[in-house]
This record gives sequence, structure tokens and C-alpha cells, in this order.
Amino acid sequence: MTELLLRPLLEGFGADFGDSVVSVALDGGASRFRLDKIGSAHAIRVSWNLKPHNYDYLMAFYRTEIDFGSLPFTIKMKSVDASDLQEYTARFLGPPKLTSFHGGIHSVSATLEVVPLAHNESADQALITGGPE
Repeated sequence: MTELLLRPLLEGFGADFGDSVVSVALDGGASRFRLDKIGSAHAIRVSWNLKPHNYDYLMAFYRTEIDFGSLPFTIKMKSVDASDLQEYTARFLGPPKLTSFHGGIHSVSATLEVVPLAHNESADQALITGGPE
């Protein structure tokens, strides 16, 4: 699988976490919830400030390496599943957007659909047991 070698900016980074729970509102009572699927994809909003060569690289990558966004790729970015840098399998949800061009810098944004990383249940439990700082 091809890797996108550009790291997104931390500014403007955002995530809509995949929802694995289905809920049904009931008349006259509390809603019912159940786990429906495991590993629902996250929608991640990313952006880059790119010099001309890097902008050309991003657009060529989109057009050729991942066939206009139809193929998955890997990208290293701020983790949404933990607090560090991680490698994700991703796809573009629509084409990248050129949001501005100023002083030779192309500002580009995109939304990526990423596959969540496997979580370590024992590490999660240790964090919960330890509580917040």
C-alpha cells in the first residue's frame, strides 16, 4: 500500500469518531442501545500548508497513486486513538480542497476516512484504574 509522505498540520485537525453503537428512541421511556459493529471508521479533518512542489506531489498522489481517491493508502499523523503519532490506513472522502494560496503557500484541506487502530484492553484498563492526572 502506498504511503502519503506529507504530515498534516496539528492546527485544524479534527475527528468525528466512528460510532459502533445503534440506538433506538422509545416512546415513553429511555432509548435502547446495542453494539452493532466493531471498528467503525473515523472521519478525520486534516490540512496542509504546502510549497509548490509539495502541492504538486499531493495532487499527483491523489490522481495516480490512489486513483482519484478510490484506493486506500497509509499516512502517519497525530493519533486519534491515543496521544502520539501513528500510521493509519486511510481513504480520501472527496478530493482535497485548495482553501487559499498566499505567498507561495497552498493551503489544502481534506477529510480522510481512517481505520481505527486496534486497542490494547489491558493498557486501557490500567489508564482507567489510574484515573486522570
